[in-house]
Amino acid sequence: MGEIIEKRRRYYSGLNADKVTIPAGGKAVGDRYYATDTLVEFTWTGAAWVPLGDDTVDAGMLKTDAVETLKIKALNVTKAKVELGFGRFVPLFPAGADFDEDDFTHDSAWHVNGLDCTGLVPAGTIAIIFSFEVKSTGAGESFFFRHTAGAQYTHCGPSTQVANLFTSRVTAPMPCESDRLVDYYSTLAGVNGATRFVRVAVVGYFI
Repeated sequence: MGEIIEKRRRYYSGLNADKVTIPAGGKAVGDRYYATDTLVEFTWTGAAWVPLGDDTVDAGMLKTDAVETLKIKALNVTKAKVELGFGRFVPLFPAGADFDEDDFTHDSAWHVNGLDCTGLVPAGTIAIIFSFEVKSTGAGESFFFRHTAGAQYTHCGPSTQVANLFTSRVTAPMPCESDRLVDYYSTLAGVNGATRFVRVAVVGYFI
C-alpha cells in the first residue's frame, strides 16, 4: 500500500498590525490571522483568537521600563536556568578592594560564614567571582575561601610563594549559598597593615 497524504486547505483572514485590531466578524473556526507587530500567528477557536505554538511571545508578555529596555515577563526563567545549568553573569567594577586584612582573623582556622557578601551581591546569586592579592612575612602561607564546610575542592584563593612580596593577582569563581556568607581560612603571618596585607574584591557574580 502506498503512502497516504492528507491535504487540507488553510484559510487566512489576513494581516493586521496587532491582535487587538483583528476584525471581530467574518471568521470561522480554524481561520488564521498574522499579527505583524509581534510576528505571531493566531487561529480562531470559535470563541477567541489564540496564538499558535507553545513558545510564542505576545504583546501581553512585553513591557518597557524607564530606560526603554525591552523585558520579557511571564516566562519561566528560573526553570530554564536549572535546565541549562547556568545563569546570567553580572560584572562589577569596584574602584578598590572590598575587604582588607582587618576583615579577617589570621589564626590558621576555618571561620564558617565569616565573610558577609550580602551587601555586594543580590539574593539569588549562585556564584561569586573574587579577585585576591595578599602579602605575608612567610612563604607558603595560605588564604582560602570556600562556600560550605567540607567543600575541599571548591576552595579558592592564593598562597604566598615568597615572603614579604604581594602574590600575583588571582581571580577565581566560587559557588555561593543562598545566605551569601563565605567561609575563610588564613595562615598569613605579620602585622595588619604593616607586614600583612589582604586585598579582596568582588568583580562579578552569576545569578
